[in-house]
Amino acid sequence: MLIYADMISPEMRSNTENEEMREARFTNPYFKIVSPNVALERIRSWQKEDKRVVMVDAVLDLPHVAHAEYFLACANLGDKLTLRVNSDAFVAKRKDPRGPIVKWEERAKHAAHYPYIDLITSKDEGGWDWLQEYNPDVIIKSITSGSAVLEEIDKVKPYLIGLRTTLIVMDEYGNIIPIEQAQQKGSEYEADKLTTQRISGSIIKDEIIKRSRDSGVIVDFTQDKNG
Repeated sequence: MLIYADMISPEMRSNTENEEMREARFTNPYFKIVSPNVALERIRSWQKEDKRVVMVDAVLDLPHVAHAEYFLACANLGDKLTLRVNSDAFVAKRKDPRGPIVKWEERAKHAAHYPYIDLITSKDEGGWDWLQEYNPDVIIKSITSGSAVLEEIDKVKPYLIGLRTTLIVMDEYGNIIPIEQAQQKGSEYEADKLTTQRISGSIIKDEIIKRSRDSGVIVDFTQDKNG
């Protein structure tokens, strides 16, 4: 389990605000970060209250404004938004053997500060087996997976049979994309990403390595044995 960091208490802040206002501004947001088992319990509890639960995955390695806009759009599709942040091992396996630039704990803590994200847990597995267990009301698939997005949609469809879950495809700006346009939009995104150098973790990581080498500095993004 994540070890929560201590926050600066409201009493250490200015006394110009009343106590209620200080508490509202400086409440510890990290209660949102839970294990997958606890996340499942909370999702079930919300659904028993007829809350519409939306679930989305993200790496959040070097987050930027598009993440904030994307998560806000996801939150507006339901009553509760659950974010699964890809674990360090999962990122190393699927995206870059050096692992993410930012460790999972810090990426999860960053996400906790978005007020419209209600729950944060880890994503440690590939495939879609997890879907039958969580059974959220809505899952979001992003076109940021590029030209492979339609293939991934085809893979998830069999898992949706008999579930309450609705699949929605969305671009990185929060626009809903019709499934029949997903492959085209994904390919356009992939091409645009390569030509315009849009901000993303992988591009920033490559730029850090390039600049460090130009300066004669060695940068190693591999995970340490204790990480």
